Amino acid sequence: MFLLVALALGSCMFGGVSGTEFNPYTFQSRHFSYFEAPLIGVQLGPTRHTPDPGDLQQWIMQDQKLLAPSATSRWDLSEGNRNGLPTSYGPAYPLRQAMQFRGDNGDLTWLSWSESHPKLARVLWPRIAWLGQQELYLLVPDLLALAQSASRQSVGEFTATCDTWLEEHLLEAATWLEADDQDERSAAVRVAAIARPWSQLERPTDATGTPGPPPAEPSDAPSGASDGASDGASDAPLPPLEE
Repeated sequence: MFLLVALALGSCMFGGVSGTEFNPYTFQSRHFSYFEAPLIGVQLGPTRHTPDPGDLQQWIMQDQKLLAPSATSRWDLSEGNRNGLPTSYGPAYPLRQAMQFRGDNGDLTWLSWSESHPKLARVLWPRIAWLGQQELYLLVPDLLALAQSASRQSVGEFTATCDTWLEEHLLEAATWLEADDQDERSAAVRVAAIARPWSQLERPTDATGTPGPPPAEPSDAPSGASDGASDGASDAPLPPLEE
């Protein structure tokens, strides 16, 4: 009995695990939390999830309907915390950090940009979503910087600028992966650079540029509680980069 009480107290005091996840298919974020037994790391009880809505995510998925519907859903780790340990950062952190960035006036930088350039946003966010879906989050900050510098371009020029940049950087990533003996990953990245599959995520528009009907709601995949990230089914994403 004493050991059980000590384990329960220790778990409450030192076994808390929490963090944030991001879904690149729905652009939703959520917090997770659970308890684990100290020292041995065994999870005790279920993982609790609570929504973490954001104005930019809502603008992308609810107001403007920028992305084509997808039946796939996957939650990627953004930040994770264990009591007494430094914060760990997951693959989705670069995108979540950018989406939460605020300028000197306190406004969300990329929400303001999207509202000011709605036609360019319809080009940009499907490409950002595709990078997230393929777990290529590390390319997101540079693509966003490119988009900001090209804000005065026409839609056609902006599309060509983004696609040329993606092609060049995917081929660079493929070369690096090949040198790291990740041949399957390298081949998939090379194919994507040529096929440009991100265009399939763009919402069709009518003659006035108005997006089509809203996307269907995807179904969440089962949650994995060991590290707080939920890995669901995928429509053949590229294999993740190895650490």
